[in-house]
Order: sequence, then structure tokens, then C-alpha cells
Amino acid sequence: MTTSKLLESIGEDSLALTGAHKVLFLAGHSPCRLSLQQGAVLWRRLRALKSLLLTSLAILLVSTLLIGCDAKDATPAGAEEKEIGLQVEGLNYSGVPIGVFYVNDQWAGNVGTFAGGHSVATSIGLPRVWHTGLKVTVKWRNDLLYAKDPKGLYTTVVDVPQYSDFPGGSLWVAFLPNDQIKVFASQYGPGHPQFPDPELINPRQYCLIRPTCRDQFYPGERVPEAWETLPIALQPSPPPASVAVTPPPKEPEKRPTR
Repeated sequence: MTTSKLLESIGEDSLALTGAHKVLFLAGHSPCRLSLQQGAVLWRRLRALKSLLLTSLAILLVSTLLIGCDAKDATPAGAEEKEIGLQVEGLNYSGVPIGVFYVNDQWAGNVGTFAGGHSVATSIGLPRVWHTGLKVTVKWRNDLLYAKDPKGLYTTVVDVPQYSDFPGGSLWVAFLPNDQIKVFASQYGPGHPQFPDPELINPRQYCLIRPTCRDQFYPGERVPEAWETLPIALQPSPPPASVAVTPPPKEPEKRPTR
């Protein structure tokens, strides 16, 4: 086999031809003085070289596409720093169990009667810097609505009160009587001096200090002392001793005279 016929059998791939001449040059052979055996060896080497080059090109192409996809899907630099992640926690002061509620279409769980603040089902992001007109959409179904329409939902758009920059915390969703909803973004819980609404404390304590509510939902329970309505982190430790109530003295029994 002549060298010219051997090279023609490879095809018109200029890269392979260039590689062939490099192999010949490095091997110290003249392209015009190859034996049949040497030509066969060269043919196998060239085929391996061509396969290696094509494989390398394929890997390079796939890597480029993957890098392009990653760059397209990647979050822009600094985008996450513009938001704060907040746990969504429900507070139920309405007197009616909340079977399910959503914040910005994210399922947030349920809240029992005069309960809440003890479980987290989801989280949402809010701008790190508050701005005028900031709102969230709250959807919920309480037991009264469920009795009428098991799949129905109330929907309302709620203003988010102003908050200052803080590292994280909770978005508190307060369900109030008459289907009123308030939300608060804060790192402090209800009852804390720095909670946005000073009137809201732990829902259970909120009910216990109101006689009508206590008699309906917690009959027989004692009225908590003022320090007991504070968040656990702010309660005195050890707790102060309760004031002992001295029962009135009993009158001596009167025995009948004979």
C-alpha cells in the first residue's frame, strides 16, 4: 500500500491529514517510503487519533452547553441578598379553627382555636428593605366556611406594616374576629415588647385573660399572671411565687343548747 492511497482512505479531513504528516515526521519516516506493514500501523494510529479528537470535541461541546445552561439558570449575583427568608406562623384569635391557610399561594398549615406560634409549615421571601405598598395575599378556610363549602377559600390582600432591616424571623399571620387578617414581619414573637402590635400576645393567654373567652374555651382554667403572658424567653427564672390566698376563717360551730 502506498502512502498516498493510505492517506486517501482516511478521507478529506484536513485535521486527520495534518495529524498524519505529524506522525510521519515524528516517526522519522518519509511519506514516500512506507512498507505495507508500516502503512497499516499508521492507519490504525490515525483512526485512533481521529476518534480521540472527535471525542474531545464532543466533550468540549457538551461542557459548553452545560455551562451555558448553568449561567442562564443561575441566580443573579446579589439577588438573594435583596430578600429575607421568613417562616410563616399562624396566630388564631378568631374563636374559629382555621383548617388551612396559604400565603402567596404557599400552603402554611392550619391553626387551632386560640392557638398558634408553635409550628411552621412553609417560608416566604420579603424584600430586605421595606417599601410602601408591600402586600401579601392570604387565603384560608375556617370551620364555618368548610360547613358551607368544603373546598371554598376566603381571600384577602393584606398590607405588610413597616419593618426595619433584620436578619430573619417570621411572618406572623394573625386571624382576628370577623374574618380580619393582619400580618407582621418580625424576629420577635407576640407578647415581646418589640413585637409590632403590643395588644397581641400568645393566643391562649390572650383568651385566658378575657373572662368571656376563658369561660367558653377554657372553663375552669385560672387567669394567668402578667409575667405568664410574656414570651418564654422574657419570663423570670425562677418564676415568682404565687401570692397565697388565705381562705376566710371558719366560724365555730354552734351547738344546740339543752
